[in-house]
Amino acid sequence: MLTCKTLSTDVKLVDGSSECDGRVQIMYNEQWGAVCHSDWDLADATVLCQELYCGDIAEPKAYMQPSGQIWMDQVACTGNELTVRNCPFNEWGVSSCLDGLHAGVSCQKTVRKVLVRIVVKAKSGVDVNDPAIKNQLLDMISKVVGSKGTYKEYWRIQPDEQVFHKQRTTTGLF
Repeated sequence: MLTCKTLSTDVKLVDGSSECDGRVQIMYNEQWGAVCHSDWDLADATVLCQELYCGDIAEPKAYMQPSGQIWMDQVACTGNELTVRNCPFNEWGVSSCLDGLHAGVSCQKTVRKVLVRIVVKAKSGVDVNDPAIKNQLLDMISKVVGSKGTYKEYWRIQPDEQVFHKQRTTTGLF
């Protein structure tokens, strides 16, 4: 899989099952702190997932965390913001978060499976079924496809060994 992304360095997810799942932590004044769960909803979670390049399918969650710095409370994203910091919220560090519930999220990347059939025309005398030629073709196709988004490729050779197929899973610009 080829993934190119620039991650935000002032927001992260912790205590989850992956880099796209967990309790929200945001940096303010060079210190990590939490986001209160009060009013945390789908729009807030979606903005965060997109900010972290974790997809656009979000599920807001709550984490019980009885102590720790709370930086943001009553976050009210519309869903159009680029970062959670751009969403309306109480002032930095002003929180009425008394129940110990911190905001969290579970993000899922949108995935589409695409079956691609490619016709290869070769000059006379070039055997496209030669392993070296196949590898060159696959590398060239991967570079073209990879510049358009994230993909996984699975190649299979037909029983006659004359045709090969690629199944690709993509996310991104496709």
